[in-house]
Amino acid sequence: MLYRVEGIVIRSMDYGEGNKIVTLLTKTNGKAGVLIRGAKKVKSRHASLAQPFTYGEFVFFERAV
Repeated sequence: MLYRVEGIVIRSMDYGEGNKIVTLLTKTNGKAGVLIRGAKKVKSRHASLAQPFTYGEFVFFERAV
C-alpha cells in the first residue's frame, strides 16, 4: 500500500553501501521505518531527506507480509 504522509525524521542509520534507514514520526501512522535507497551516494537527491529533524511530505510503500 502506498502512503503519503507529513512527518519528521527522528532517527537515521546507515544500511549497506549506499542506503539509509530512517525512522519517521507521523500524525496518522505513528512511527514508521523507511529504507531510502541511495541516500549515502554523493549525487543523491534523497540525501537531504535522511537528515534528522527534517520535516516534510514523504511517500513510501508498505509491503503486506
